[in-house]
Amino acid sequence: MQARGLSSVHLADIVCRALEIGSGGDGKIPALSDHAWNTLGLPVQALDPIVEETQLEMERAVIFLDFTR
Repeated sequence: MQARGLSSVHLADIVCRALEIGSGGDGKIPALSDHAWNTLGLPVQALDPIVEETQLEMERAVIFLDFTR
């Protein structure tokens, strides 16, 4: 179960860096490891919806944070 969690964090890091959400401090987007991808067991077609949902949730978070000011 730990490998699945670590693989999820690895994928989330890549998605967030690609969308310029936060910073890893080095300005680079790491390659997704084969091991992480295989551990997650996701089809390639799942990547676009993951990125789209991440963008949507980020937009919602920004709206919420602006509202609380």
